Amino acid sequence: MAILSKETCTTLKAEKIVEQAKARLAEAKRKASQQKRKEENQHKYMMGGIVHKYFPECYQFDEQELNRIIASGMKSEQC
Repeated sequence: MAILSKETCTTLKAEKIVEQAKARLAEAKRKASQQKRKEENQHKYMMGGIVHKYFPECYQFDEQELNRIIASGMKSEQC
């Protein structure tokens, strides 16, 4: 019976370690996702500020028109 309780205890410890590892992995994924979102937002705000400062006439277009203009500009040889 003592062997069974040692095995049970070992199994419980292993399960606890696995759960802790899963929690650490989930936390790492959450932090990575949060950092990526933060970087994307910083870039978006920076680019929006540049467009607003240097190309104020772009704000007269709606989003679809602006996307079409940007897409055609990216296809040009100058870009």
